[in-house]
Amino acid sequence: MKGKISKLMMLFVFTIMVASPAASATTLNTHLDSVSPITCNQGDTVSVTAQLWTENYIDGLWDNPMNNDDLYFHLYTEDHVEVLEKKEMTKHFKGKATTKINTGNLDPGKYILIVELKESHL
Repeated sequence: MKGKISKLMMLFVFTIMVASPAASATTLNTHLDSVSPITCNQGDTVSVTAQLWTENYIDGLWDNPMNNDDLYFHLYTEDHVEVLEKKEMTKHFKGKATTKINTGNLDPGKYILIVELKESHL
């Protein structure tokens, strides 16, 4: 019985290491999918989604979504005055974080949205 438990525990540890890039000590490159330009009317609530990816640490042939990381959404005027900062966590399995921006208190005009990953668990 003890041998079966040990094999099961080793399989569990190996599965965690394969499934989670954070479990390895390797530094990985990350990138965000770009957010498309948005046009809206003043007073609209706009939903913005960003997706965080990391390169696959086994062979680098594909990317994997990063889960449970904080993404920061910054909204600036064209004069580089920050009017909004929100933090959202990337969701499990897809690496997506979504925030809602209420434009009711914003003056009509063009704004710059910057999404960043400030801290990583890698």
